[in-house]
Amino acid sequence: MADPTKVSQKTRITDPQLSDILYIVINPASVPQGGYVELSYLKELILVDHKTRYAEIPVFAPGQEWATGDGKAYLHIPPEFDGMNLVYVHGRVITAGTTGTGDVQIYNVTNSVDMLSTKLTIDSGETGSEDAAADAVIDTNNDEVSENDLLRIDVDAKHTTAAKGLIITLGFQTP
Repeated sequence: MADPTKVSQKTRITDPQLSDILYIVINPASVPQGGYVELSYLKELILVDHKTRYAEIPVFAPGQEWATGDGKAYLHIPPEFDGMNLVYVHGRVITAGTTGTGDVQIYNVTNSVDMLSTKLTIDSGETGSEDAAADAVIDTNNDEVSENDLLRIDVDAKHTTAAKGLIITLGFQTP
């Protein structure tokens, strides 16, 4: 006879209902009412996926000097990113530029809005935006993306001795 307290001997649910009880414990501290979870609660846990998804955008090849202008690279938003918010932005160069800063804006072409309220900068002699004197700031009023949005990378300023190569990394997360 099957032991109903063992997960391995539970009857398989082939047509789950939101009120069904599942004997799956992901985090015992988050399970209400003594060790079981209603399917509706588990569905909420599954649908609210807070993992950050990243996209890397090569803007300039490793030996290529920066040039200013709009539309130096583009990113098409796939269905998996629909409804997510931009939560992370980073720039990396291969060879540091000198004198002045390299400034980058992320522009949502579909919605006609800048996504950064403070541009991403790479300072003189640095290879990454993480060391910038001023951090890039994501505009929370314009951070959401939808399936098939088109994002554009704009280079608004370059160092006097231009940096070479540029990779922009964007991170998106479900709100």
